[in-house]
Parts: sequence; C-alpha cells; structure tokens
Amino acid sequence: MKRREGVTTVLTLDDRIQATGTNLSATVDGETVVLDIARGVYLNLNATGSTILQHAKQETTLRAICATMASTFDATPEQVEQDVLVFANRLIEVGLLRIVA
Repeated sequence: MKRREGVTTVLTLDDRIQATGTNLSATVDGETVVLDIARGVYLNLNATGSTILQHAKQETTLRAICATMASTFDATPEQVEQDVLVFANRLIEVGLLRIVA
C-alpha cells in the first residue's frame, strides 16, 4: 500500500518506484544485506529481494521488474507479481524504496 496525502491506497504493478539511495548494501552468494544507518534498518534479502532492489536502483515500474523476474525465476507470473508487490510495499514502509510521482 502507498500513502498519498494521508490516504492509504493499493500499490499497483504500474507504480513507478526507485531505491532511495540512502543505504549501504553488499551482495554475497546471491543474498544482499542492506543497512540504512539513518533509519536503523537492517534487511537480509534473498535472491528474489536482491533482484528487486537491484532493478529499483533506476526508476522503473513494478510491472517491468515482474517481467524480468518471471523470465528468471521458476514461478508463475501471478506468484512473481504477488511477491514483488508484497516486497516493494515492505521496502517502501522502511524507507528503502520510494514511489516516483
């Protein structure tokens, strides 16, 4: 879900997102560790999460990330979409992703 002017709405595949760039990260064996010192946030991401965050370094849509991941991971397009939406929402909540207006 995303917040706009105090209203919570559903995050969609057509939303444009971008990593905030306010964190340190390192990838080891396909897993990424993300640390945002200012917010006190630490995340350990699996290969799926690492891929999403990597693509979000440049402004993109969640749909574009899903398309890339559906061709890479052994999952149905529906499962990829659901996982991407849930993960993107979590990253927005902790301030590591932002919705681009």
